[in-house]
Amino acid sequence: MQIDLYSPVDTDPHKWQASPTIPALCDFRLAAISFGISCSAPVPLMLPYGFFNDNIIYDEHGNALGTCYGKMVERWNSGELSDHLGITEKINIFGDIPVQTDNGYGQLCPVSVYAGIEVREQLFSGQLPILQMSGFKDEMTGQVITNAFSVGLLDPNEIDENWTPITSENELEVKPVIRLQGVVCWDANAGVEIKL
Repeated sequence: MQIDLYSPVDTDPHKWQASPTIPALCDFRLAAISFGISCSAPVPLMLPYGFFNDNIIYDEHGNALGTCYGKMVERWNSGELSDHLGITEKINIFGDIPVQTDNGYGQLCPVSVYAGIEVREQLFSGQLPILQMSGFKDEMTGQVITNAFSVGLLDPNEIDENWTPITSENELEVKPVIRLQGVVCWDANAGVEIKL
């Protein structure tokens, strides 16, 4: 009968207050890190257990630069390393400067320390709450007509605990309206992952 039927959708506090949500996809990027070392010097080199976690690396002037593990965690957490999916090999951990470390016999010797990084994704599907919106719902199509809306911050733990893990966006019957991307960071002291 060519009748248009609309109902108000408004998040302001009143008798018809609505609590709308939109379908969303969250893509957390995780990193697996491997380490390597090479040395070409006329001195012996003994690698102790936990070398990459514990041994301090120095620049050519003897200034301490930190550990290989600590530096890679710092670079990943700060966003310095690419979060594109896939494997990147032979990343110079401390950049292009010459470095050295204790050879296990109390003597500093030049080394090359490098890392490989594999970036993977962890996908979650869920409903993102809309904090502020004023518009009309088309009761014939189910779509909402509005000129703007606001969403708030979402706790990564909320996503991890309450959203649905998926392996591919193709699994979804309803395509997400918004895509969120986060990075799983490392706690350099505890060696655990933290979602941000």
